[in-house]
Amino acid sequence: MYMPKPLKNKGVLTLQPHDHACLIYESENEWQDNVIPFLIAGLEKGEKCVYGLNHRTKQYIKACLQKEGIDVTTYEKSGQLLILDKSVLPQEQDIDRMDQIQDFYIKFLEQSLAQGYPAVRFTNESLYTLLGLDSAHRMVEFNSRMNTIIFPNYPCVALCQYDRFKTDPKILKYAILSHPILIRNSELYVNLSSIRDERFLEITSDRWEAEHWLAVIERENREMEKLQMVNHTLNNSSQPLLCFQADGSVIACNEAFYQLIGCSGESIQHLEQIEPSWQKYLAEIIQELQQRGAHRYEKEWPLPGGGRIVVDMSILEGFDNFGKLAYYFVSLSDGTHQKEAEEALRRSEEHYRLIAENAYDMIGIIDRETFQHKYLSPSHERIVGYKAEELLGKSCLMHVHPEDIKSVIKKLQECIKKGNAGAQYRARNKDGVNFWFDSFGKVIELGKYKGDVLLITRDITERKMAEIAMCNSEEKYRLIANNAYDGITMFDSSTLISLYQNPALKEMLGYPGNIALNSSLFEFVHPDELTMVEEKVKEGMEKGEGSIQCRLRKNDGSYIWMEINGKVMHKDSDNPLLLFICRDISQRKHIEQELIANEARLRYSEQNLRQQLDYLNYLINTMNEVFVTYDTNHCISFVNNAVYKQLGYQPEEIIGLNVMDFITGSDKERLATYIDNRLIDGNPGVFETMIKRKNGSEALVRIKSSPIKENDTIFGAMLLLEDISEYRKIEKEMARLDQLNTVGEIAAGIGHEIRNPMTTVKGFLQLLSQNEDFIHHQPYFNLMLDELERANAIISEFLALAKNKLVDLQPRNLNSIITAIFPLLQADAVLTDKSIVLSLAEIPDLLLDEKEIRQLMFNLVRNGLEAMQEGGSVYIHTSVEEDQVVLSVRDEGKGIDSELLERLGTPFVTTKDNGTGLGLAICYSIVARHEASIHPYTSPTGSTFIIRFKIPHLSTEQMTLPLI
Repeated sequence: MYMPKPLKNKGVLTLQPHDHACLIYESENEWQDNVIPFLIAGLEKGEKCVYGLNHRTKQYIKACLQKEGIDVTTYEKSGQLLILDKSVLPQEQDIDRMDQIQDFYIKFLEQSLAQGYPAVRFTNESLYTLLGLDSAHRMVEFNSRMNTIIFPNYPCVALCQYDRFKTDPKILKYAILSHPILIRNSELYVNLSSIRDERFLEITSDRWEAEHWLAVIERENREMEKLQMVNHTLNNSSQPLLCFQADGSVIACNEAFYQLIGCSGESIQHLEQIEPSWQKYLAEIIQELQQRGAHRYEKEWPLPGGGRIVVDMSILEGFDNFGKLAYYFVSLSDGTHQKEAEEALRRSEEHYRLIAENAYDMIGIIDRETFQHKYLSPSHERIVGYKAEELLGKSCLMHVHPEDIKSVIKKLQECIKKGNAGAQYRARNKDGVNFWFDSFGKVIELGKYKGDVLLITRDITERKMAEIAMCNSEEKYRLIANNAYDGITMFDSSTLISLYQNPALKEMLGYPGNIALNSSLFEFVHPDELTMVEEKVKEGMEKGEGSIQCRLRKNDGSYIWMEINGKVMHKDSDNPLLLFICRDISQRKHIEQELIANEARLRYSEQNLRQQLDYLNYLINTMNEVFVTYDTNHCISFVNNAVYKQLGYQPEEIIGLNVMDFITGSDKERLATYIDNRLIDGNPGVFETMIKRKNGSEALVRIKSSPIKENDTIFGAMLLLEDISEYRKIEKEMARLDQLNTVGEIAAGIGHEIRNPMTTVKGFLQLLSQNEDFIHHQPYFNLMLDELERANAIISEFLALAKNKLVDLQPRNLNSIITAIFPLLQADAVLTDKSIVLSLAEIPDLLLDEKEIRQLMFNLVRNGLEAMQEGGSVYIHTSVEEDQVVLSVRDEGKGIDSELLERLGTPFVTTKDNGTGLGLAICYSIVARHEASIHPYTSPTGSTFIIRFKIPHLSTEQMTLPLI
């Protein structure tokens, strides 16, 4: 049985309304692969789907659909899906059964469409048994009625199912003959063997089958005639021609095609197996035809066994009697050499480009006697605008340009005489426009057109116009080169001899315009730059382009600076040209040299300024004073590193803050006036104030302020802050020491004079107290003697304050002295129900006067004991901190009044009823004579006195014992 070839990308899913298809399946899997997708596609499109049961059950159909994820219950409830058996069909009556079934289908379709369904989709198993048709001929008649009355007029699509092996072969044959579409192996076929329905309806006897096969024979003969015409055209053309089907398989080709691709006829038939890339290549061409609609291509063509050539293809489409695309007819020409020639032309003429030809070929056969057209390809309509039937039987010379008719006739006669010839000429299209054509003719030697001329004609209008344009363009660029401002020259790359120089270059070098400078490239280069230029030229020839700056010699022997840009121009593969564009940059070089010199001077000045600036920054950031600048809004704009040491701030922490934020509240109003005055009157000033440190403490500073001016305009001020807190403390300490010294000096001056009379008085009182006459006055004598002793002790204390008191400084350990007097100190504490706690760390020896240290300890401990209530403790602690020995004496009293704290160490300052106010003054004097420091600290829970002794670094022999 004849089975037509399948169309690509066709199948059950491509069925559309009005299609009547016959499915022939061979297995249950093939049935599922076609019927189930057919139903699902209809459900997804919103169509009403009807399945006619015969051999299978309803549950099986539903299970198949559910397996594919279809909600069968929902579709059944909505009425979109119907799975029915023959019970729904009308009962047989006296009227013709086919008329009855036909009316039933029409009524069902109209009801479904009225319900809003866009189409109705039927599929059934062996429909002829469902309908109860009594013979296979009746089934054919019923299908023909459906094809004529139902499917063309209603939006319905049907898929009739037939099992290839279970269906009666006669029924299977008639099913194939009566369906316009056949589905086999999941491919859709246009059924060329189907019966024409109108012919069957006219012939109601068994003669319809004979009529059908007669129609098939006529159709096949027409196809054979077309194939013979194709073969005749192929065999009588010197142009490579190829015919292949829409699926890419080769139908036929001529000898010229064999020669083009280097294959034999036998290998062409099996080329699909020998060269898989061949099939892929044809598939790509077919895809481009379908997507772009173009029928003219120029592309690479793969050769069997490897290699490629460039071919120019003109493609015609062939259709069958049903209007379906059946084959492609291709005319090819080897464009490889033409491509190579065009590429060589493009390299030699860099400023120009030829537009590649992309014309459509025309194929025709003309009578050798009358020159009338006997066959024309459809491409004539695309190129000249005439359909083939408009030109058939007419002379091929009727549209040739009058000036070219004689030459064309001559070439035709030459072709007939020699067997082949070619010509280029002009001809008019349908719109009256003249085109240039290139025709090649060959005498046909075989077939019904034997002796006639086969013409293959190509549109070369664009190429001709390009040639004319190139000639015009060449003249235009020559004018540009000859009138350019820059110098232009061209050298032979092999000899490096100049072939062309434009007038501008000759003028730059000082040569007359009529002299040709046919000299070597390097002859003009300055000797100092010759090696560099040679290397640059070699590098540029390798890269294809380059640039350089060098000096060239002028006609008078002087040199000028030139900037040269070069490019390699490939005239041909063996001998390219070197194109140089030259520009005089002598003035620019002179300016560059001046700029370089100025830049060096500026760089030197900048370096000096930077050094000066670095030096100033170093001075500012290493000075002990805090340096601050602020703007007219009192916002700090700069501060040096000393701010961290003096106030505890990092410089970046206070940039942008207001200077008034650091002044204590009591002094802000006064300081605001000073700061504003600097910005208003521009006069410098000095003042003192208290400022806040970062840790919350306050510091006394002396501020020197000056305005910052530029062009007599004040835009800020600078402050120099000196922390004088320690200075003020030293001043107070000096004043206190002066007081001590004054008292000591007075005591030293009058102590001797007072003690002598007191000694006399004391002696007589002692004698009188032993006299029995005054025995009853003994208490008075004791009182007077005690008061004299007390007066003498006070004088001794005064003398202890003397600045020039001699001290005996010897290497001694402070802990040893404290340990030695500890029993005496502890005895004093026990008498008042108090205690003393020692905490002595290991310390080095110091230069100490043991008597004075004892006096220091007695005074400090007794002051602590007297400041506490019963049960309190005095803590004595020693330690080493860096290069100092620290002595700490702490009590648990109520602390010292803040007003009194500042006056401690001043003579006669005391809070005791019987005190002289000289105990702490003596302690301060002892500390001063030992070059130590004493600092009192107080709180409501007690007071602490800390004395810091410097650790000596010299041996005892090297130490002096000064009088302090």
